[in-house]
Amino acid sequence: MFSGRLEQIQQLLSTVAQAGQHAVIYGERGVGKTSLVMTVATLLGAVSTGGANATAGRVIVRVSSTATDTFASVWRRALDEIIYEDDVPGIGFRPVSQRVSGRLRDRFGLGDDLQVDEVRRVLAELPGSVFIIDEFDRIGKRHTSSFTDLVKSLSDYVVDATVLLVGVAATVEALVKDHESVSRAMRQVYMPRMQLEELADILTKAEQAVGIVFEVDGKGWITRLSQGFPHITHLVGQASMETAIMRSSLRVTIDDVRAGLEKAVQNTDHTTKDRYDRAVRSAHSGAIYRHVLLACAFTAAAQGHRLGYFQPASVAEPLADILGRSQVAIASFNSHLGELCEDKREKVLERTGQPRAYRFRFRDPLFVPFVILNGISTSLVNADKADALMRRRTAGSSESL
Repeated sequence: MFSGRLEQIQQLLSTVAQAGQHAVIYGERGVGKTSLVMTVATLLGAVSTGGANATAGRVIVRVSSTATDTFASVWRRALDEIIYEDDVPGIGFRPVSQRVSGRLRDRFGLGDDLQVDEVRRVLAELPGSVFIIDEFDRIGKRHTSSFTDLVKSLSDYVVDATVLLVGVAATVEALVKDHESVSRAMRQVYMPRMQLEELADILTKAEQAVGIVFEVDGKGWITRLSQGFPHITHLVGQASMETAIMRSSLRVTIDDVRAGLEKAVQNTDHTTKDRYDRAVRSAHSGAIYRHVLLACAFTAAAQGHRLGYFQPASVAEPLADILGRSQVAIASFNSHLGELCEDKREKVLERTGQPRAYRFRFRDPLFVPFVILNGISTSLVNADKADALMRRRTAGSSESL
């Protein structure tokens, strides 16, 4: 069911095929980095057992990192995923060999405080192995240099094992600067947001699997609403299918998509919904925090900046549309932008630059399509107006969102 990302898949397969080569996969949260490496792992698993020249018994291990992890703790978990089996000769007049199994660390006599050279020597005994370190950006920066040292060592010794570091958009430069020469061994695979046609392919595969057809307008509406995030396509697509099924139809219309929006918002995780509620909460009936945040979401979507930045002046036009006014002054919502960067409003925005020249962006890019979804389902903006804003953003272009 995986869609798109053919270039990234090719890059990773090529990396694994070259001894001493490794990769870092980075990009925004929610663009499908973990799905990519799991798909590649599946492909490698198929390769490892197919064909006379395939690598037999390829070891593929994925470990998800946490904020409390160190180099040693990550590799302890990774190596403990591997169980070895050996035939041990028996003793006595009629010796019978016995099959014993255990953890790979025990076989190599390794303790808990794993060092770079120890991990390198173990990986040298696992030809063709692939180790995926997911959520790598959660590891404390003081520990990342050890991973760099390992990559450099594996490359220098031309060890036929591959390390894939995933989710490190903010730490790629930090990894490379410790060993300038490591950049030759570490391929950087950037994961952009998905293109409209790739998102549409997700829905096409769902149609083939389930036997339900999306009408063209409905499919286009979902892909534009997704803002390049496959998670949103899955969420809204499923809700739209369920809406069509409830009326005993196997065709998903634009009305089904719009009716499914409220269900999609309800199916969003509670953490996201709670953050939104705390960000826009106000005791004043005339407060416009919800409207300002929605205008920011449309602005972020329309700007198309790779890092999601936008300026206050760009928020004025969509905010005027949402409020039903001919225009709004920046001074009327500038303080709202500042407050949305503070703890009391969940820091849903962050800003950079100098006073009178600030730029803003959403701290969590996945928050953008949720805010738009919520704005439509709560009638802050009607679906046609929202669709027009998204069409303006993508008109005449099939570039990556």
